[in-house]
Amino acid sequence: MEIEKTNKDIVFKYDNNKKEMIYYTYKKIHLNLKNRNNSISNLNLKINKFTKKNRLLKEYGLNINLKKLKPNLNEIINTYKKSYIYIKLVGKIENKLIIGLGGHSVIETDITMHHTYGIPYIPGSALKGVLRNYIIKKYYINDEIKNLKELEKEISEDKLFNDIFGGEENMGGLIFLDSFPEEKVKIKTDIMTPHYPNYFGSENQCPRDDEKVNPVKFLVLEGDKKEEYDFEFNLFIDKLKVNKKLSDYKKSEISNSENENKTLKEFIELNLKEALELNGIGGKTSVGYGFFSFD
Repeated sequence: MEIEKTNKDIVFKYDNNKKEMIYYTYKKIHLNLKNRNNSISNLNLKINKFTKKNRLLKEYGLNINLKKLKPNLNEIINTYKKSYIYIKLVGKIENKLIIGLGGHSVIETDITMHHTYGIPYIPGSALKGVLRNYIIKKYYINDEIKNLKELEKEISEDKLFNDIFGGEENMGGLIFLDSFPEEKVKIKTDIMTPHYPNYFGSENQCPRDDEKVNPVKFLVLEGDKKEEYDFEFNLFIDKLKVNKKLSDYKKSEISNSENENKTLKEFIELNLKEALELNGIGGKTSVGYGFFSFD
């Protein structure tokens, strides 16, 4: 095998037919690696794969990937509209938002990125879990509930709850799509600084002021204060259940409340807003992250 060295590239010569193909492939890879900061539009790859120089930048933009996402998302929504009633809510991030902080990542802390579009998002399963948890706490947990098994039994026998979230004998009537940010939402670097790592760690020592602090950087989403909303929440309800009133469910803790004259659609809209306004979603909600406001 003959090797020819040039100033910028190495050309492998086998024969006249293959020479051009091998040279072009090598040159293309070389240029992409050299200019990877500018050539990679998928943020998931940029943050988690090319981390040497792009470990935690001050800010990332989202507009490149969102332009590719919108047509696909609209097509999914239009498909579901044929069989379900569509509900759209738009919310604004009150402070900052972090989804997936405790996940595994090459940058120590994690942020949930879509595997195809490469942008941060709120999974539909997370939204459904937040709503489910909020309804359980609001309507089912009381002084009469003595243990977890008793609570699970009561919930499993509640037809209204099972019509919303599903149970052992039926499928739920509520579907959440993944929620994506608007274009002017930014990914920024935030920092938390544990001052007593030995005390909070496995060494089981008393907290002391001479411990070495350990600043930890992590990525968060921050909305645009000038924009009307930052996230769009898309969900669908079964057409057979959407207009049912809560008063139709006689043996339910939910229907025995002030919501009994509301339809299922009105009930879900109200409680999802309350869940995101009062409980928040994602990590660090105890210090104000993850809360939304709705008009």
